[in-house]
Amino acid sequence: MRLEWYASFREMRVAMQKNLFAILGRFSQLRMAGLALVFTWLGLAPAAILAPVPAWARAIPLLGLAGLVASVALASRVTARARSGAILAPLACLGMSWMVVRAAWVGWRLGGIVWRGVRYPTALLAANQRVRV
Repeated sequence: MRLEWYASFREMRVAMQKNLFAILGRFSQLRMAGLALVFTWLGLAPAAILAPVPAWARAIPLLGLAGLVASVALASRVTARARSGAILAPLACLGMSWMVVRAAWVGWRLGGIVWRGVRYPTALLAANQRVRV
């Protein structure tokens, strides 16, 4: 059996927008900015090899990169997918960073999220969140 979630990157971005803002970011622009920075850091980690810094300083982002690629490879093994895609994980992180930034901007601009054509205000959603951190 095979299931295709999204036919394109745009379709995925639009569908995930509400979840990124509401669940991952918990309606916080600051949290969304932090998430975008983490995804950007992971996405740009391969560039650390070129940085004019001591070798030990290059090791820090490269360790993050190694962990990212290893976790994606392990997930690929568990889900019986090709592990070769793990090498593209940094590129996926940059795409995710862009989606997080866009979700934060749209959530702020709309003052909430849109789901199935209905706009839900941030204040109403935040007040009724079950999990609080």
